Amino acid sequence: MTMKHWMVILLALALGCAASDASAQVAPGVQETSYANALALKDPVKRAEALEVFIAWYPGSPLRIEAFGQAMAAWQSANNPDKADAISARLLQINPDNVRALANRAYVGRARAMAGDAAALAPAVVAAERGLVVLPKWPRPSSVGDTEFLRQKLQIVAVFDGTLGFAALQAKQYDKARERFLKAIAIDPDNLADVYQLSVTMLEPQPSDALGFWYAARAIAIARAARNETAAGNIDKYGRAHYVRYHGNEEGWSGVLTKAASGAKQPPDFFARSISRLMTPAEAAVQAVADSDPRRDELLGMGLRFDLSR
Repeated sequence: MTMKHWMVILLALALGCAASDASAQVAPGVQETSYANALALKDPVKRAEALEVFIAWYPGSPLRIEAFGQAMAAWQSANNPDKADAISARLLQINPDNVRALANRAYVGRARAMAGDAAALAPAVVAAERGLVVLPKWPRPSSVGDTEFLRQKLQIVAVFDGTLGFAALQAKQYDKARERFLKAIAIDPDNLADVYQLSVTMLEPQPSDALGFWYAARAIAIARAARNETAAGNIDKYGRAHYVRYHGNEEGWSGVLTKAASGAKQPPDFFARSISRLMTPAEAAVQAVADSDPRRDELLGMGLRFDLSR
């Protein structure tokens, strides 16, 4: 899920809940006007700042929680995830089970951790774990239909699972990470980070799971579709190196890339079986001994006579 995609989701959640809360509760005239004026600002930075002023001026307003959500969405729209995260942290102090705040904290924390801020991962994991617990109890806003609400919930589940998958990957808990990433991409199969990191969970253990080559190639296709050639090149370098180590040479790698670029979101049937594995030095040594055993022909002959006698 890209930052732009997450901004759209967050804004949709904020707008849907805003309509519900505003219709359910009547705020005093001055507060209601101030809130409406803040929301009407086109510039996302000015809108976010005005909403923060509203929160400070009216700490007892029934619209305060919704103002937090709208400010969070506005900062995301302004491409300022740090301020969005700060808003989500404040909101969670007031409402620890706020799903939107938990999702934003998980998403931004993972993004920071992927960028090198290791300390950001722990609070992201806490938010993701808490989010999965409280999400089933999240009430549907009256302004959002059942189908749309389910879609939004699933997208948030993918955020939580992706965050927990990344945390498990960092801890080299490959099986746990794989399980989380598979759940996430079942919802959002075009999420570059999840698809690529899923491939890592399969290729890093030894021996590698050849299915990981499909997901690496799929990640390259997603990156190229997004015109992110830097990411595509880096993933190709990683996947190609593991392919050579597994297969023995690059033969067949271009074919894997072509299949993944066809648009299929799932690997072909029996994909892993289609890639032969180079024997390890130990396996090669055992095979060499067997091939050089002077009794080899005799043993083969005995086997042949046995078969003929049946």
